[in-house]
Amino acid sequence: MDTKWLGAAVVVLAFAGCGDPDADRLSKAAETGDAAAAKRLIESGVEVDAEDGGGETPLHKAARAGQVKTAALLMREGADANAKDDAGETPMHEAAKNDDEYLIGLLCNRGREDRGTWSLTTRADIGARDNAGRTPLHVAAGLGHAKVVSDLVWRLADEDARDRDGNGPLHFAARNGHTACVKALLPLAPDYETAKARGFYGMMSAITSGAPVNARNKDGDTPLHFAARNGHKATVAMLLGEAADVTAKNNAGKTPLDVATDPDVRSLLKQHRRPTKWGKLR
Repeated sequence: MDTKWLGAAVVVLAFAGCGDPDADRLSKAAETGDAAAAKRLIESGVEVDAEDGGGETPLHKAARAGQVKTAALLMREGADANAKDDAGETPMHEAAKNDDEYLIGLLCNRGREDRGTWSLTTRADIGARDNAGRTPLHVAAGLGHAKVVSDLVWRLADEDARDRDGNGPLHFAARNGHTACVKALLPLAPDYETAKARGFYGMMSAITSGAPVNARNKDGDTPLHFAARNGHKATVAMLLGEAADVTAKNNAGKTPLDVATDPDVRSLLKQHRRPTKWGKLR
């Protein structure tokens, strides 16, 4: 038998058998919400941040599956709320994907199950970036999770954070026509009573400037370019109402009207040749 192939076979078999069964069981317990099993495994010496083949920890899996009690247990046992998988995503990214306000609160409050409070000693980095430069706010905005977007904005996430292509959360929301997310990101008038009920930081978030409506990415596209190109009339209307520049040209010299193909969107853009409003404080 060729010794070269024999050696390769030995290496493959070695890797196939190198997984830690207890670590796998902890990951499964985290994903299925079996907090009791997770606690027993951790107490028996299993590493709380044991990674799987994709660099995910049990906390990633609990966050993705919306397993609040198990996630709280993992954090109390010292799980790293800022651990990154091979894509650079943290448990906070997973919670944003899962449209889970409760888990976001949990991650920000050091594993305490006291939703709706603010902690100055948060464990999770609300502005953590994945390998493409996307924050949890980008993720939530792109998926249309308006409540999570509002929650992240309330927690003072950077509304103008840019990914590697220069896109902000507002670009993500506009591209996919998520008008409620656009509204949450723009500097609109605050819901005073809600902000007041949330205390000092709620009031602080209520007066932030919001995402710049005419922000340009590396291609020179504004959120209005994205919304117009993809035919999202309601989103176009909202952006125009907040002083989006219909005459803005991208790096190819195209305005939002130039890239629009939907007749209703084109008609709307033609009615707004110049910005007509200068925005309002949130």
